[in-house]
Amino acid sequence: MLSGQELNRVQILAQLGSPVSDFEQIFSKVEVSRCKNEDGEFYRIDCFSDRQESPISFYVDTETYLIRQMRSKFKVGSGTLDYHARILKYEMREGVMIPVISEVVQNGLRQESRIINYKLNQQFPGTDFLPPVF
Repeated sequence: MLSGQELNRVQILAQLGSPVSDFEQIFSKVEVSRCKNEDGEFYRIDCFSDRQESPISFYVDTETYLIRQMRSKFKVGSGTLDYHARILKYEMREGVMIPVISEVVQNGLRQESRIINYKLNQQFPGTDFLPPVF
């Protein structure tokens, strides 16, 4: 069972994935600025939650308006998790622009993900979404 900060994070992620919500509905304070970093020029959107110490920062490309990075720090137990996600490459697939190469760095540990197959509106049987039985 999740509670407290962990539940709040899952709720925020679920709301971010909804096409009917926006940042100002999800977060108590949103600040937008323009910045540059090693990957280019961005609109930086800093999102503050009443239940989280550090903002979640989204970096949106100023030319394409595609999200390229997300950064934040989260308290996990007695420690802190430094989280940095980057979308390294987008491609047009079946008329939809999707991230095909991305990386996540958590406390210095780097993981890379690549999309090798994509199908728009794939049909899945409802049983695929049942919880596992142990």
